[in-house]
Amino acid sequence: MDGTIHIYCYIYVGGKLVQQKDGLWEYIGGRTKGIHVYKGMSYAEFTSRIMEKFAISLELAKMHYILKFNPKVIQDLEDSDDLDNVISYSDNFAEVYIVESSCLEGVEENMPNTQVTNKAYH
Repeated sequence: MDGTIHIYCYIYVGGKLVQQKDGLWEYIGGRTKGIHVYKGMSYAEFTSRIMEKFAISLELAKMHYILKFNPKVIQDLEDSDDLDNVISYSDNFAEVYIVESSCLEGVEENMPNTQVTNKAYH
């Protein structure tokens, strides 16, 4: 073994993220597949593997993730630093949510995560 951290990453595509009344996030609808990711993987390789696996474009979509120590805060996955957080702060698996701008419920562009997590939805 080379000592590199490898984890399984569930990729959710085609659904929507909804914040529940308890503040936790739920992904509704869509498809789920998985890929193996590793510490040091580039963001370009990560997105390329997703686009190939799902046969999709990420032009009109945003990627998000949640870390286990605060599941009420959803974070944008936009670069290699974010991907490193996903891998470093997950145990054996991670979850990445890909949503189109029109399928965001509770994730508003340019809204700080603290405002998003405190917003109630019915």
